[in-house]
Amino acid sequence: MRKFVGWSILGLIAAFGGYYSLQLRSEWEGSTLSSLAPAAGGKSVTATASATVISALAVTSQTPLHFGTITRADSSGTITITTDNRIVVHGHIQTPKDKNNTFRRAEFSIQGLPGKEYRIHLPDELFFTRKESTPKQNERGQTRLRVNDFRSQSVTAQRDHHSSKLDKKGQDTVYVGGTLHVPAHAAPGTYSGSVPMTVEY
Repeated sequence: MRKFVGWSILGLIAAFGGYYSLQLRSEWEGSTLSSLAPAAGGKSVTATASATVISALAVTSQTPLHFGTITRADSSGTITITTDNRIVVHGHIQTPKDKNNTFRRAEFSIQGLPGKEYRIHLPDELFFTRKESTPKQNERGQTRLRVNDFRSQSVTAQRDHHSSKLDKKGQDTVYVGGTLHVPAHAAPGTYSGSVPMTVEY
C-alpha cells in the first residue's frame, strides 16, 4: 500500500496517487474461546468486528529540484543542493552568479491522517541523460550525469530523515535535495531524468 511519485531533476513532472489502509480488530464477549463451541447446556458468545478506513496520503509538488546552470571544466566536480536550500560546490566547476541562474530544493506538500507517521523512500543513485542525446560534430564529453545522496527533511521532523509525522491538521511539507556529479568535459546541454519517490504510512 504505497504511493509512487515521479519527478525529474531539472524539470519536475509529478504524478501522484493515493491508497487506503484497512485496519481490522475483533472484540470478544465472554470468558474463553472454548465457549464458542458450547457443550450441552453451555453458553454461546457473539463476536463483533469493525474496520477503519484512514485517509489516503496526498502529495502535491510545489517546486522541482534544480541545480541551476553549470560551467563545465577540465576536471570533475559536484554540486549539492541541501534540504535547507543551500548550494555547495566542490571541484573546478562553476555556477555563474547572476539573477537568472537559480537553484532550489524540491518541495512537496503532504496531506493525510492527523498525527500519523509516514516514510519517504528515495533512490540511492540515478543517471540523467542529456536532452540533446546526439553530440554535435567534433563535440566531446559524457552525455550522462550521476545524481545520488538524495536527502529529505520535513517541517515536522526538522532534520534530514526519511520519516516524519503529520501535524494535527494532517499536513506536512517535505524538502528534497541531492548531489549532482559533473565529469570533466561534460557535453553541454540540458540534463534531466525521472526520480522515483515512494511515500507510505
